[in-house]
Parts: sequence; structure tokens; C-alpha cells
Amino acid sequence: MAEFRISRLRYTWRNTWNTATSYNKDDVIRYGGSTYVCVRQHTSSAFKTDQDYLANPGDTAPTVAWLKMTDGYYWRGNWSGTTLYAPGDLVLYGGVIYLVATSHTSDTNFITNADKVAEYVSLYNWTTDWAAATRYGIGDVVKYNGFVYKCIAEHTSGSVAQGAEIGNSDGQDDSTLELWEIVNEGIQYVGTFAPAIRYRPNDLVKYGGSLLRCTVGHTSASSIDSTYFVTELPGNSFYQTWADDVMYAVGDVVRHGGHIFIANKNNNNINPTTSLYATSDRSVPNDEWKLLAKGSNLLGDWAVGQSYKTGDVVRRGGYVYVAILDTALTDDGSTLDYLDNSNWEIVLPGQAWRNAWTSGSQFEIGDIALYRGTAYTCNTGHTASNENFPGDNGSGFTYWDILSLAGDGVGLSVEGDLLTFDLTRGLVGDGSTIGATSLPIGTEGQLVAVDTSNSIEYNTYGNVQKLLYVSNDGIDDLNADRGINPEKPYKTIRYAAERVAGRADTNETIIRVNAGTYDEVLPIVVPEGTAINGAELRTTTVRPNKADASLATDLPFHKIALDRISDIVEAVVQRTTVTPSAGNTVSQVTTNIVFQTIPYVPPQYEFGPDENGLYGPELFQTPYIDITLGTQIQDLIVDDVVPYLDYYLSSVGSNPVITGSNTRTDHVGSESLAQDYAVENARRIFEANRLFIIAEVIAFMKATQPTYTFDEAVLTDMLNRYIDAFKYDTTYVGNYASFQAARYYKNKVNGSDTEDMFYVRNATGIKDFTFKNLSGTLNPPQVNELYKRPTGGAYISLDPGWGPADTRGWIMKRSPYIQNCTTFGKNCTGQKIDGALHNGGNKSITSNDFTQVISDGIGAWVLNNGRAELVSVFTYYNQIGMFAEKGGVIRATNGNSSYGDFGAVSDGNDPTETAAFAEVDNRTGQAIVASAFAGEVNDEILVLEYTNAGENYTQADYTFVGSGVNAQVKQEDFRDDAVFEALVKNAPTDPNGTIGAGGYTNKGNNAQTGTTTSLTLATNDDSTEAAILGLRLIITSGKGAGQYGYVTGYNPTSKICNVSRESDDVAGWDHVISGTPSQTSLFTDNTYRLEPRPTFSHPGFTAADINMGATNAWANVAYGETTASFSAVQGTTTGGTGTPIAEATWNITKIARKYTLTNVEVGSGYEVGQEITIDGASLGGTTGEHDLVITVLEVSEDSTNTLVRWEHVGTADSGKFVVTPTAGSDFSYSSDGTTWTIGTLPLSGNWKCVAAGGNAFVTLSRGTSFAAYSTTGTSWTSVNLPYDRNWNSVVYGKSSSGNGVFLSVAANTDAGVYSTDGGQTWKATTLPDIGDSTFNEWVDVAYGAGRFVAVANSGNFVAVGEYNSVTDTWSWNPEIMDVIDDSATKDWRTITYGNNRFVAISGTGEIAYSFNGTIWNPSAMPTQDGSTSHDWKMVRYGQGVFIAVGDTGQRTIGADPPADATSSYAASSEDGVTWTPRTLTQTSNWTGIGFGNPDISTGDSTTQSNSTGTWIAVAKDVATGNKILTGSRVKGRIIVESRNISAVRLWDVGSGYNDTQPTLTITDPGNTIDAYVELRMGDAVLGQPSWVNRGSGYRTSSTQVSLLGDGFADVIPKGQFVTISGIIGPVPGPGTQLRFRGATEFYTTQTSTLEKTDSNGSQTVLFRITPKLTLSDFLEHTSQVEIRERYSQVRITGHDFLDVGTGNAVQTNYPVLYSTGIYTGAPENEVVELNGGRVFYTSTDQNGNFRCGELFAVEQATGIVTISADFFDLGGLTELALGGVRLGGSGAVVREFSTDTAFTQDSNNVVPTQRAIKAYLQNRLNVGGSDLLTASFIAGTVKVGPNLIDNVASLEVLIPGPVAFRGSDANISGTLVGQQLFLRREEDL
Repeated sequence: MAEFRISRLRYTWRNTWNTATSYNKDDVIRYGGSTYVCVRQHTSSAFKTDQDYLANPGDTAPTVAWLKMTDGYYWRGNWSGTTLYAPGDLVLYGGVIYLVATSHTSDTNFITNADKVAEYVSLYNWTTDWAAATRYGIGDVVKYNGFVYKCIAEHTSGSVAQGAEIGNSDGQDDSTLELWEIVNEGIQYVGTFAPAIRYRPNDLVKYGGSLLRCTVGHTSASSIDSTYFVTELPGNSFYQTWADDVMYAVGDVVRHGGHIFIANKNNNNINPTTSLYATSDRSVPNDEWKLLAKGSNLLGDWAVGQSYKTGDVVRRGGYVYVAILDTALTDDGSTLDYLDNSNWEIVLPGQAWRNAWTSGSQFEIGDIALYRGTAYTCNTGHTASNENFPGDNGSGFTYWDILSLAGDGVGLSVEGDLLTFDLTRGLVGDGSTIGATSLPIGTEGQLVAVDTSNSIEYNTYGNVQKLLYVSNDGIDDLNADRGINPEKPYKTIRYAAERVAGRADTNETIIRVNAGTYDEVLPIVVPEGTAINGAELRTTTVRPNKADASLATDLPFHKIALDRISDIVEAVVQRTTVTPSAGNTVSQVTTNIVFQTIPYVPPQYEFGPDENGLYGPELFQTPYIDITLGTQIQDLIVDDVVPYLDYYLSSVGSNPVITGSNTRTDHVGSESLAQDYAVENARRIFEANRLFIIAEVIAFMKATQPTYTFDEAVLTDMLNRYIDAFKYDTTYVGNYASFQAARYYKNKVNGSDTEDMFYVRNATGIKDFTFKNLSGTLNPPQVNELYKRPTGGAYISLDPGWGPADTRGWIMKRSPYIQNCTTFGKNCTGQKIDGALHNGGNKSITSNDFTQVISDGIGAWVLNNGRAELVSVFTYYNQIGMFAEKGGVIRATNGNSSYGDFGAVSDGNDPTETAAFAEVDNRTGQAIVASAFAGEVNDEILVLEYTNAGENYTQADYTFVGSGVNAQVKQEDFRDDAVFEALVKNAPTDPNGTIGAGGYTNKGNNAQTGTTTSLTLATNDDSTEAAILGLRLIITSGKGAGQYGYVTGYNPTSKICNVSRESDDVAGWDHVISGTPSQTSLFTDNTYRLEPRPTFSHPGFTAADINMGATNAWANVAYGETTASFSAVQGTTTGGTGTPIAEATWNITKIARKYTLTNVEVGSGYEVGQEITIDGASLGGTTGEHDLVITVLEVSEDSTNTLVRWEHVGTADSGKFVVTPTAGSDFSYSSDGTTWTIGTLPLSGNWKCVAAGGNAFVTLSRGTSFAAYSTTGTSWTSVNLPYDRNWNSVVYGKSSSGNGVFLSVAANTDAGVYSTDGGQTWKATTLPDIGDSTFNEWVDVAYGAGRFVAVANSGNFVAVGEYNSVTDTWSWNPEIMDVIDDSATKDWRTITYGNNRFVAISGTGEIAYSFNGTIWNPSAMPTQDGSTSHDWKMVRYGQGVFIAVGDTGQRTIGADPPADATSSYAASSEDGVTWTPRTLTQTSNWTGIGFGNPDISTGDSTTQSNSTGTWIAVAKDVATGNKILTGSRVKGRIIVESRNISAVRLWDVGSGYNDTQPTLTITDPGNTIDAYVELRMGDAVLGQPSWVNRGSGYRTSSTQVSLLGDGFADVIPKGQFVTISGIIGPVPGPGTQLRFRGATEFYTTQTSTLEKTDSNGSQTVLFRITPKLTLSDFLEHTSQVEIRERYSQVRITGHDFLDVGTGNAVQTNYPVLYSTGIYTGAPENEVVELNGGRVFYTSTDQNGNFRCGELFAVEQATGIVTISADFFDLGGLTELALGGVRLGGSGAVVREFSTDTAFTQDSNNVVPTQRAIKAYLQNRLNVGGSDLLTASFIAGTVKVGPNLIDNVASLEVLIPGPVAFRGSDANISGTLVGQQLFLRREEDL
């Protein structure tokens, strides 16, 4: 029975009829609304002409061209002019649809063609707002103002709407209604009234607070015309103040002056005040405004130049006035308008106190001024002058009345009064004054002084200039003018300082010390703002007092004296009589004491204690007295003073703790004032009895200790000190002053040489002194210290006060300043700035010209965040010249450190600093391509060699820079559980070992020849077989570049090296592009390299049963990422101090594994730093791993605290596996490949085709025109396809511009369909015709490297296509897979793309693979029995692995024929060429295989990928399947430098190492120590890119490859740079100390560069640090970093280090020993940095050698300059001349770098460039002749010279000749033709 296709019998549809077109019989066209069939072949002219055609002369009946097939209408859309219309055409014009009755070409106006059309349907045509100069047709509907009109006559509109405004008075409108009719009448709001606007009827305008409606169309004037408007809605509008340029409307309310008015009419520039009364007599009111309310507007004092309004209230002089009408501007002080009762009314007469009368002041009526003791009232406003002062001024006119007359006591009264004079009576002209003024005489010792107001007064000498005087002949007593009178100086500096400290104001006080030597009881506290100035440096000396031998046994008696105070003090305070001791002649004071009192007695004090028993009559008497003061003093004596003295003078007990406060004693309670008064009154009693207490103690001592002779003056002094101390310590809670008094006594007894000398406070100074004799011992170095610390005190120190919180000592205004001073001492410190002594302030001292001659001491010691500014500070013989520790900072210039042990030492950080913490960020860069391995004939790029292949990539773009061109790639392969870096480092067991170990091989040369299994090494290769056996041999250049194998044998004589493939251990070559055929012959242009062979372990292969939950026969499987949306989601808020009042609401979209979110409700009550966690389970994932965490960064500043700014982190759930059925509508899906859920597709069918991509799934029903798509993988939507076909395959790919596209191919047809919107809509495409489609069908399609390749089941056909999304077009090319060695075509079943190749497999096991889809290579699948092919059904690729499945096809496998086609046999491959048999867990008819990488492992939820590569195999006969875990083996290359392994470069990063850590074995017989390589794992690692074009002309050595993508490279930092993220606040600068992972060692930053700032303010900073990091440190990503910026610093410039290290004064014995030169210095001690401390310096030494830090030095004697190579940067320099550059320590000096290609200079210090060398060799070798100095040379195996050219390997010598391929030969190809062309001579071409 014959077969035929009905589609061969058909009409040809030619679409719309056109002129000048060739038509054939059976062509069908549309003309007008009808269809016609062509009945004669013709070329069209006019349709009617063709129909009227007379075939023969004389014919009367036309031979028509067309017969009508069907009648119909043809919708042509909107009517347009100059258009050909045919009968049956339907057009829309206006609101009417017309049917064309007669063929015609339309005119420009429709009405002209009205006779050729008929009205078909009448309707409305809405055209929006009416517009001028527009053509309107019947039925057009427009809106004009609030009206809707319908056009009733076709016309072109004018400038104003015709018929829209009727009866207007301005003559602008056509009042006819011939063109329009009103459809609907309405209103339209047009905004606020404005001039020059066209208003139309029913326009609503806002005017003032009212809404008006226009009644007559008009153009508005500058002001509104009320005749054109009516009030639609009255209202009010409120204005702050009336203005004359504002248009006011009815209802407007304004304030004018103090009154409120409302507008009765629309008005402009009508003053509300004047409208109240139209006439001056106020009898006719005006109705423009209405007064709403009278009020007052208080404006303060009346002012000149000010206009006033009704209701304004002012004060002028002592009177208050209110304006009753607006007044004009007042322009001068004499205006009397305020006296005009028509303008002003007096509100309140009164008086204004103006203080003293002064000339130039303005006085008004009622002002009171005091002059010469008399008070005057101003009666007339005026400006005061020296001619009109109050009283008798000589003018004859007075402006003043006497209010209060002064008394008589204004003249001289006693002897010594001074008479002064003031203003003269100038108008009288007699020189007389106003009158006498007396200055009473002062007291003894006072001086006449002029005060700050230029008044004369008496004042004390010292108080005038704040000067105190100290001299050796002075006296320390309480004489009233002691110390302030230069004739009555103090004796000691300390006493003077203590007297200043007792003043209320100590600022700008100077203690002037006369020349002499002062032995002081130390320490001396310099009060705030006080300077102590010596007479001159060499004549004014301060020394510590020596021990007082007379007091050696005084302590017991001293304590008796203290006991006596304790015995009597309570009675003294209570004013109870104390029985005096014999000899005490001073009376106790109980009366005549000035007390502080309050005017009432609180009730609780009148009737006894309160409920707490704290206050009562026994505590408070009248006046209130705190009788507990005595007890407090007793406690100070017993608990503090006596124990202190026992501890320091008797070594008994423990040292009491010092306490203090700067707050006066205060009692909590509502009556604290009374308590304060009580305490103060008790102290006043104590002070009043000072002399009594002193006399009593002395008398008591004499009476009770008659045998002890004591120094009465010393005891008196101490008693005074104790009384002062007890007063202070009961005023301010603590024992500080008592301790200081006891310390004074202790130091007076023992001497002060170990004490500190001066304690300096804020804004103090010390000048022009010599300090001597402090001493101590030198402690041994502490643990890990190089230096020793002296125990002696410091000459200058910050005041420790009673503790760090004692604000009296804080440096708040100006640092203490030490100038022109010299110290002499041993084992002590010149100046010590301990920041720990103060909790606030600057903690600093500044010094200038301060010389420290301290043997074994410290010149400047700064610690605990203290600061020192030192200018010209010199240190001699010091253990340490300048010492900064614990965060101290010294800045010094123009100083020196001479002799001694150490010059400048900086040690450690401030221990009190709160360290900042951040994290090492190793993920700021991109993946690193170390090399592009290039070669072969075209020098194309063969493979990229990664040193770090990065992580978390989903896309990457590459840039190639080098000599080549046209390289182009697409990154399509991303690997999970892959090796992103093979890091060469120290073994964990040997952290100090050599990185890269040693003894590894790296040698290469030119080959002689080679075969498919061997290579003949160079003739001069000296390798032995034992040395190279097992090494990798790789061809690095020439044809065959990229081939490699491992050495299996070597003949040192013949140089033949046999190799085997590393992939399968078979003799032959592998290739870096696996599957590339090996070259049959290799030649001398091939270079090779012998190097260690890396072998990585395989990830393994496991298969397990899975149950997909239904009994369906499964057809196929696909995996893809998903999208989902979640609305109105809320989370849980944590952190902060409370919970939000209202939770924020979010809309969240999951796209693949990322979240995007939009805030819907901002919530309220949030705090910055709170976290909002949205459960991952509510977002389609799992709790925890897929949680979305939102961090609050900013909230609103109002009370609502709503969200303003936030950031979020979180990883969404991964995608889905989808398995489709061969029949029915049930499908199955899974998130992990293990647990499956049944779903329902929209229709039943054979859903064989399924694919995923672009976060969407598609599936096509075979044999139908139905498809379905899904964005979730769980719910599907059905769509229609353009065709009904047997769809065989669908694949996802990309267009040429990168847009996603699904493509499906079908059986028995060249039709395909594609979708660019995720399967929602589909379009048709046509694949190439493959012959007889009865037999050939497209069975499968794959995508890769920008190409789609479809394979046909027979004929060896493929179609290669590319899609252009810009033009929405496909380009297809048919290709033949010419890989079969016979003429038979194969039953190709399946095709896939991966690893840079397309791989197709036939049903009988043949393989065709292609790198471009055009040129194909053969291979074969494995078999179960070695002969019978498996019936392969599908092959797919995923992350480095190809897997193929199928069944037996009921073929006989082995000896027994199978009962059915089921099988468990499968195969896997890493290159699609060499396959490994695999066994599945089930025996089934396997039909489908698919790969996915779901996130099935719990990991870091902030990273995008924690994926596991997973394969799913499905069968058509069972509901179960197999879940397969496998991967690809890592491949790479070992890089050897100096016989150590420097790097491992990756060719293939592998995949699937999810359960096992890969291992690396390095084979090299020569290595002596095994290297350690850490294989670092990650997900979404970059595989090799897909090569669209490998380019040409590239060189391995010069090609650089960079990439940019959305992933990162995790690079363990080594060297000087480290990146740190999470830094908040200012970027830490140079010198910052970094400590990693809690280690003890600090790294110092040298530079810092801000890389980025996150939205939360977190900064990422790149630091350059020292010392360098090594791989042994192994700082992993997020390693904690401790950041300390308060590191110890010594910053010195212009500093001289003189013979540092020579020792102290005795060791140096200057000048005796020093002058002999017999001493040993230690230059290395000039600068010492320890534990993170830094010294920044520029210095010279005793030889004049200059240094700028450790990195730059100049040796003065030789001129040699030393520069650190690590930091020497010449970037930006265009020229640098150094005279001579020394290369190496003893090498020749390089004078010049030369480009001379002739080498003419013949110099020993000129270095030629590479190009010069190359040119020189080319000239010598190419030209030949006698200049070639060698007799012969060997290049590869070719020996040249002296008289012949030969081959040392007995091979042919190939000499190439020139060949030209041009003309007709240019396109000839083929081996035989090419050889013939090659052998032709040039002249024959």
C-alpha cells in the first residue's frame, strides 16, 4: 500500500494581494474582505485590470485572473488618507465603522470619499480632551472643561471650541451648535485663580478659602471679576499678617497689628485699619473688611525707623502705649507722635530703671538714671550728652526731675582719702567739674591700682599681679602679705604652691623663685594655672631634702600629739569646754563665730529624730552644727594618718588606701541645705580653734613628755598642716589631704630623694631651674624585656591627686610646659607622663630645652596613653633616652640621646584601651588565572590555569590581554564540592618547614622527534631513567602543545622517552583539552617540560534507590532553581531593650537562592541594631538555614521609631527536581532528590520533554500542541504551542546577547518552537531540512558555548543554531557528523554539552564529539560483554561528569538472550570520550538522567551555595529511580621554582567531593622532602569556561587573564597585605596594631586604604602591615582581628643618637674614658620596637650617618644609600638617575641600561635590554659571516656548521620554502591538494 502525504496537495497562501507581483495558479490571496484563487499565471497590475484582461484580440469576455473563494470583511483599522481601499474593507473614522463599497484610493479628507463607503456601525469614539486644529469626524467624543461633546459634523477644530461656550461677551466663541452636541454636562476643578488664564463655564477655581464656579467663559484679568463667578462653596483662608500685594477673597482672615479682620469682599491693597473708618472723623465705616477681634501685639521697646499698626503695644521710657491707628515710619529720637492721642493711647504710665547716666544714651519719659548718687526721672525724651547731664549742667534747660537726692558723704572724710574728678561743666566754660569723689585710704602694704573699668582702687601687691615670691631668706608663715610682697617672700617653693592652692582663683599665678638652692620636702604640687619660674637655669637649683636626723626618734611622740588632737576635737566642735593643759595660755573659742544660718527650723528638727533617727535636736542646734565632725577627724587620725606613718616609718601594718572626692559633703534629703550649713558651721568652729588646738598640743607634749625635746616650730608646722588637711577631708569625702600631710612628715623624716619632685596640673609651667639628686636603683629586666627600669622618682610628673577621677589634676586647657631646665640624678626619671593617673583630659606635658643628665635613668617616660611634646630635649647616660610604653606617645624634635644603653624604646599598647574587633576578609577579590596555556599551530588558548578558581559564582566575564586576538568565552560550568585552590604551605606537623619542600624536577628543552606514544628528548638532555620515571612529560609549544603523559621508560642513549596517559594508564598522550587527537609526529619545534606529576583522588560513585511516589512510567527529569513571592510577611524581633509596638510588614520575592524584599509597613518602636528574623519555613525553605534576617540600621527621629533604613542577609532554599511521566498528568518533585511529592500537570500526556533554566521549568506534551511552565516546580500553567508535533527534546540556552531561551525539537518535521519568557509564550522556528523526514527526525537538542545543536536519528545530521534576541531570529546550519568509517548512518539517540564539547551517542554505542558542533571526532561507549552494544537512551552532563543510561534493547548480552530490555548498566565519563562502566541499583528500562545541585547540607546561611551535585535516573517501567552521587577528578599542574613547589595550578577543579576530602599524590623520583598541599574546597567554583573562540597568536608567557563575576576568591593572605572588614568609625591609620586570632604577636599597619563601606557603616580596609604574613599564619576568612590604635609611639625628627649603648656615666666616664675611644657602643639599641610599639624617626649618629626609619639610610663617609626593596616605589617617575645602581653586595655598578643593538660600548657596567639582545642575535645569526664566532651550534636535533647542516638524530633535515595561497588557490583545502600546493615553486603560482 503506497504512502503519500496530504500536505503535498495544497493551495499556496500568498497573503494580501499586491501589485507588480508574480502569481501562479492555485495561489490564494486576500483582497479586501474576500479571498480569491489564482486561475491563470500573471504578474499583477491593478486588480480590476487583471480581472478585465482580454486574452485574445476580439475576446469580449475577460479572462479573469482570480476567482472568488470566500466573501468576507477585512478590518483595516483607522481610516487614513492616500490609501488604497478594496470592497469589503472595514475602516473606523470618528465614531462610525464604514464598509468600503467601491475600490478607491482615499483622499486627505474622509468626507470626499463618503460616496464610496457605507455606514456599517455607528458608535462613540472617545478621543480624550478637545484640541485645537484637529480633524474631528462624526461620532468623535471629546471632553471640554466639565462637558462631554459628540461631533455631529466632520470639521477641523478652531482655536476655541465651537459650540462649547455660548453667549460669551468677549466675542471669542462661535455660539452655534452645528458641529457638536452635549453628551454630558459636568464641572472641572482647575486650581487656584490666576491672571491671564482662559476660564470656561463650570470651571471651579479656588479663590481665598472659597470655591468659585465660572458662569461665563473669559480670560482672567489681574484681579478676579466677580460678575463671571458664583460662590460654589464658601470657606476661610488664614493669613498670618496683612500685605498690600496679596489678593484677598471673601472669608480671608488676616492679622493686622494686634487686631483680627475678615474680608467681606474680594479686595487688594485695602488696609484693614483704614477700611474701618472711611473718613477722618471715623463716622462712615467701610465694608471691605470686618473687625473680628481686638488684640495686642507686644513689640517691646519703641524703636526709631519702625512703622506701627493698630493694636501694636510698645514701651517708651517708663510708659506703655497702644497704637489706635497705623502710624508712619519714625525716623528720629525726637518724634512726638506717641504723644498724639489720635494715634496712641497710654496703657500704663510707669518708670524704667536705666542704671547710671551715660553720655550718648537715649532716654525717654519715665526713665530713671543715677547720677552722682542722686536718682533722676526723665521728663522729656532726649539723647544724653555732656551738655545735658542731670543737675546743674549749665545749659539752662533740664530734662530731669530729682527723684531721690544723695547725702553729704561724698567728699574727703579722713586723712589719706584721695580726691578724684569726673565730667566737666563744658557749657559753663569755667573748667568746673560735676563734683568731688573720694577714695578712702587703704591698709598697710596696699597699692593704688586702676581696675578693669578704669576706676581707681586700693589692692594688695601680690593680688594685683598674682605674683608670689620665694627666697632662701624668706619665711613660711601665714602673715597676711607673706609671699605676695617681694620684701616678704616665702622660704620654700612647696609652701608657696600650697598657699596658691588655697586660693579660689589660681589661674595666671606666678611663683617667682630667687636664685639659690632649695632643699624641698617633696613632692611639690603645682596648682592649676600656676607657673614656677626660677631666676636662671644655673643659679636656681631644687633638690630633695635630706633625712632629718633630729626626727629619727620623733614618730612615737608625733603620734602622741595626734592622739591629743583626737582627744579634744570632739569637744572643740561641740563647743564643750576643754580643760587646757598646763602652760596653754590660748583660750578655747566658743562664741563670736560667724555661722551660716537659715530663716526657719524644719519641723522634723524641732520635735526629735525622724523615722530614720538621722536628724534631731541632738544633731542640729540653733545655729545648726554638725557635731559629728569631731568623730570624722578622729577617724582620719586613727584609720589613715597613724597607719600611714607606721607603714612607711616603722614598716608596720599595711599601706592604707587613698580615697578622695571633689564634691563637697552633702546629705540626701529635702533639707540638705540645713545639713550643709551644719557641716560648714562645725568646720568654722574647728578653724576658730586652730591656735587653741596647736597651743594645747604643745602644752600637752611639754607636760606629758618632759624628757623629750622636740622642735616646736616643726610640730607647729605639722599641726597647721593636719588642721588644713582635716578641714579639707571633711569638706570633701576622703583622706587625700590627711595622707599628704602624713607624707610630708614621712619625707621630712626620711628625706625625699626617692620621691617625685613636681606634680603638674592643668596649664602649669616650670622654667629656668636645675633639678638634682633624685636617686634610686636599677631593677633587673622583667620577663621578655631588654631594658631595666629605675626605681627613683620623676623630676616632673602628672599630679596623681587622690586617684584617676580627681579632676583637679586633669589637663583640660593647656599642657604643663617645662622650659629651660636641666636634671641631674641617677636611676630616676626626668619626666614621667603616666596617662593612667587621669581618667580624662589630655594627659600630656610639653617640654622645651629640657636636658636629662641621669645615669641609668629614663629621660622621658610616657605610658598608659600619656602624651609628650618634646622640643630640644636632650638625654645623657640614660638607661633609656625616650621610653614609650602601654600606649604612651612621644613626639620630639631637635633632640638627642647620648650614651646610655638605649636611645628610643617603644613597647606595647595601652592596656586600658577597649580594643576594636573585626574580621579578616579574604573574599574581596576575584578568581585568579595564573596562566593561559597557549599553543598549537595558531597559538590558541588551550586551557586556563587557576591558582584560585573562586567560590559562589553564578556568572563571570573574562578579559584576555596579550599578543593574541579574538579569544571569547562563556562561563557555563560551576562546580560544587570542588577544589578552588591547591595551597602549597607548611605541613601542620612542621610549621617551620620549607614551603614547597625540595628536590623537585623542572627541566625542559626542544624535542628531536616524537610519536603517539613517545618523545625523543634533546640531545643534550642528561636525564637518567631513574630520575624521570613517573614524571609528567608535557608538550609546551609547537604542534601538539598541550599533550602530556607520564614517563614509563627512558633510554638515555637514544633519548627516547615512552609515555602513558594519566587518564587510563594506556600508552599514549592525554591532552589538556581532553579528547583532542594526539599528533602522529612531533618535531624539533616542539618544546617539552619534565615536571612532577600530580594525581588527585576521585570523588567516587554511589547509587541509591529512590521512590518518586507514584506508579507512573517516568519519561524524563530536570532540575532548576525557582522563584516565589510572599506577601505581608512579618518576622520576630530580637535585641534591643524592648519589642516593637507594631511589627514591620514585608513583601518578599525568592529568586533562585536569593531574597529580595520590599517594605510594606514600617512598623513602630524599633531600635537600631535590632534583628527581625523571618522563619525560612515560611519562605518555602527550612527554619534556620533559610531564615531571612533583617538588621535595623536607622529609625525615624520622632517618637514613633519607625524603620528608615535596614539591610538583610539570608539564603533562600535551592531548586527542585521535577520528574515527568510518559502518560497521565501525575509528576513528582523533590528538593533534595530523596524525598518526593506527587503533583498534577494541567493535562494528561506523554511529557517526555522537560527542561529548566532561568528560574523556570517547561515541559511539552508529545503529539500535542500543549506545553506547561512553572516558576516553582510544583504548580504549573498550561499554554498552547504553534504546532501539534511529536516533541522529542527541549533545552534551555542563551541568545547571542545572553538572554535565556527554551528550544524544543520534534520528530518527522523541521519545525521547532522556542520561548524567551520562561515558557509562557512560544514561537515557531524552522530547523534545516534533513532530507526525507519520513525517516529522519530530530531526536535531541543541546546547548553550549552560545550554540544550539540538534541531532537527527539518522543520516548523521546535526543542526547548529544561534538565536539573536535583538532581532528575534534564528540562524541554522546543517552539518554532517563525518566520524563514521562506513557509509551507513547511525541511530543517534541523544546529545548533550559539557566540558567544552558536544557529545552524541547512538543506540549502538557510537560516540561523536565536537568542540564546536561542526567538526566531529569518533569514540565508542563501553559494552557489558566486550562486544554487544548497549541500547543507550540518554546522556547528560553536570559539573564535570557525563552519565549515560539506557537498556539492552533486548540484545543478547554475553551468551544468554535477555528476557526483556531491562538493565542496571550505565556509564560515566569526564570528557565524553573515555567512559567508565557503572552499575545502578535497579534493573530497569532507564529513559532519563538529569543533574542538579540542591542545597541539602546545612552550612553558612549567608553564602549562596552549600550544594551537593546530585544525579537522578528515571525508568519508564517502574516508579522508582536512582539517586547518584559522583563527580569529576581534579586535574592540574605542579609549578617548580628553585626545586621547590611554588604553586599547584588547576586545569579542572573537580566536583562531587561531598563525602570525602580529595587527596593529592605528587610523583617525582628526585624530591628529597615531600611538599604539603592543602586542597581547599568550595561550592560554585569556576570550571573551565566554554570557548566560543580560542583566539590566535597568544603566548603562554605574556597572556594575562582577568575576570569579573558575582563570586569571590578566598585567598589566604601572605606578605604585606591583608584585608579586614567590619571596621566601624574612622579608618585606622599607619601604626595601628593588629593581632590575629588571639595571638600574642602584633602586626603594625603601614598604610590603610578604604575599599568599601557597607550600608550599616561597616568598612572594609586593605592594610599594608609588618612583619609579613606567611602561610604558616594561615589566616582564614572571618579570622578575628584585634585592633589597637593606642599603641606606644616615639616620633622623633632631627634626632641625634650619640654612641648609644656605651652605658651610664661611670661606664662611659666622660670625658676621660670616652676620649680614649675604649668603649663599646650598640647601634642596634638606638631604636627598639617591642610588642607592637613603634618608633618613627629621622636621625643622625656620631658619624653623621642619616637614617629615616628602618627603610632609608645614608652612610656619610661613603655616600652609600640603603633603601628597603619592599617599599621602594618609583611609580609615576618618568626618569630616575642614581649615578650608579649596585646590583648585589659585590657586583658591578650598573651605569646605564642600553638599547644599543650593536653592543658598541663594550662596557662592564652597561646592561642591554631584552630587545637589544634579541636584535643583536638576529643580526649575527641571519647575516652570517666572520662575525659569527662559534664554529657550530645545535638547535634541537639540527647541527649547523662548520661546513654542513646535519641532523644529530639521523632524521631528515626539513627546510621550509615559501608558499603563496592566493588567487584561485585561496579557498582550496584538503591534505593532498595542500601538499601539491606546498611543493610548487613561488614563481609557478
